[in-house]
Amino acid sequence: MDIKIIDNNIKFKLRVAAIICNKERLLVETYEKNSYTLPGGYVEVGEESKDALIRELQEELGLTFSIEKFAGISEDFFINKKGEKTHDIVLYYYTILPSNDYEKIPQERMEKGPYSDIFHHFTWLDLKDLSNYNLLPSKLKNFINNVELKI
Repeated sequence: MDIKIIDNNIKFKLRVAAIICNKERLLVETYEKNSYTLPGGYVEVGEESKDALIRELQEELGLTFSIEKFAGISEDFFINKKGEKTHDIVLYYYTILPSNDYEKIPQERMEKGPYSDIFHHFTWLDLKDLSNYNLLPSKLKNFINNVELKI
């Protein structure tokens, strides 16, 4: 069961997200038209956050990644695309593809979900141009710029 609670009309979520870089580019998923977020998902009850991220990346990308190091945490309050008030805590990890074959990362992939299928769209953004993109949450750009990345 995902760690997702709705109380007093506010949705609380505990999520994990991957910072995946290759050749001075950052892997992102299209969130809405002209908006991007990092790949990842919910932590399940009783699941370690690192294991949750490896599982989520396997589900979303069909590849097995490994965790290089913890990068940080963010806490955000916002209205999601369904109009729900949301309290979001995200644990970020610098994540690598052990095979170093980043060309295997798909641009599109269908994930079989328990209630419906999820269609993912992935792309690479140049790290030096992150300010030109709507990367969500909005403070993520500064966060990524302050993380010591292996490129």
